[in-house]
Amino acid sequence: MGRNNIDGLIGKKINKLTLLRESEIRLHQKTKRYGVFLCDCGNETIQTIFDWTNGGSKSCGCLKKLNGKKTHGLSSTGDYKSYMGIKGRCLNKSHGDYKNYGAKGVTLCEKWLTFEGFVSDMGLRADTGLKDPTIERIDVTGNYEKSNCIWIERSLQAKNKR
Repeated sequence: MGRNNIDGLIGKKINKLTLLRESEIRLHQKTKRYGVFLCDCGNETIQTIFDWTNGGSKSCGCLKKLNGKKTHGLSSTGDYKSYMGIKGRCLNKSHGDYKNYGAKGVTLCEKWLTFEGFVSDMGLRADTGLKDPTIERIDVTGNYEKSNCIWIERSLQAKNKR
């Protein structure tokens, strides 16, 4: 995209974003051209001009917040890994351990179908005061739910083998 093409887009609005100017900042790849945009909500944001012209960028992020699609910000943590392990074992027939859990009727409570529900009941690993905590079912034949689960140290859970 030539310089003149960008000048012709200044002031143009697509979705909630109006292009103010080309950004001097080159995030990640130097080959992408970035623009400074004004969102209808009043925030300024820097995004690729390509994504904006092709409809990929719709707002500064405010649309996701309005639609309730804000993420919890914990997807790279051990808490989320533990949670996803539970869901996988119980609900995903392709999971390697499904045969020992979901196929045997072990499931998780409805509240735990969301990560936020799981954290609401169990709290975060860091808050337990334990070294390398993991989820343990009190009754190993029971389901994953608040009344049947506790955080314990992984070294103790490793002793619980069939």
